[in-house]
Amino acid sequence: MLVLENATRLIVNNQIRDALKREGAIAAQDTRLAILSPASLSEEEKAHARFYSTGQVVRFGRGVAATGIARGAEYRVTGLGRTPKGREVVRLADEDGRSVEWDPRLGNARQVNVFNREDRDLAVGDRIQWRLANSDLALKNAERGTVEAIDSTRASIRWDRSQRLQSVDLSRHKTWDHGYSETVFSSQSKTYDRVYVLAPVNSGMVNGQNFYTAITRARFGVKLWTEDEKRLANKLAQHSGEKASALEGLGRLSRDTAASLSGRHRDSIRARRESQKVSRESRRIDRLLTGSSKQDHRPTVRAAESARQLADVMGSFLESLLRRAATE
Repeated sequence: MLVLENATRLIVNNQIRDALKREGAIAAQDTRLAILSPASLSEEEKAHARFYSTGQVVRFGRGVAATGIARGAEYRVTGLGRTPKGREVVRLADEDGRSVEWDPRLGNARQVNVFNREDRDLAVGDRIQWRLANSDLALKNAERGTVEAIDSTRASIRWDRSQRLQSVDLSRHKTWDHGYSETVFSSQSKTYDRVYVLAPVNSGMVNGQNFYTAITRARFGVKLWTEDEKRLANKLAQHSGEKASALEGLGRLSRDTAASLSGRHRDSIRARRESQKVSRESRRIDRLLTGSSKQDHRPTVRAAESARQLADVMGSFLESLLRRAATE
């Protein structure tokens, strides 16, 4: 089943799993295991320490020799800090408790994976999905399989793609989740025989682009669930989900010439000009009242000259206001 948001994916996974348990398709006995769920940080966010949270797990695709960070090892975020030069860093602890300070800006964000630690119940018969490519297990991202046996933290999984049965230590390899649903975003480039799409009308992710992606994942058939078919159709018609092209943006800019802007905003532009003129005249008057003539040192003459100039300024200013009022 395809859903729009990750929160919905978790709910759907649990509900489908509960239904399968009631039908006996999944064993009654669960094993509680820890998993690493992607934190969904963008490449830009991964390059800044402030986006990391205490308790998250960071795994590096490439080692960092300067700090002793090893490739593929798990590091737990213990907090944030600053270097003596004021740079914000992420404080990490490895599996042995050794502390490391790491500056995300100095590395390649694509070589960093950030996870939230969560718990999942797993039973024989469960469908699971691998969520990160793993060369040690020869698994690709998003591979699906069925659990055929569980012994403590080790599960025997038969993978759909190759039909091979593989024993995996899930206490060591934790990047999996229940495989009953996935988001439309993660389904891109994949194809399924049949697709079931959950389409809640009030979701902010409802748009034409997302649903085009969803329905084109199917080879043979699509079923769509929604609360209100007509409202969904109207919303999809109103929200294509496509961004304006660069050419469209340039077209709008070329139409927004100075003349069209002044025509649309004539009143506000005129009011701003009046305000600026009043401000300029006020500053000029202040200078006249407080200033002094460097060439004339007689106080009486300076005061008289300032008063005359002030009267001239005020007179011309008031006359301009009266003329403007008469023409409007």
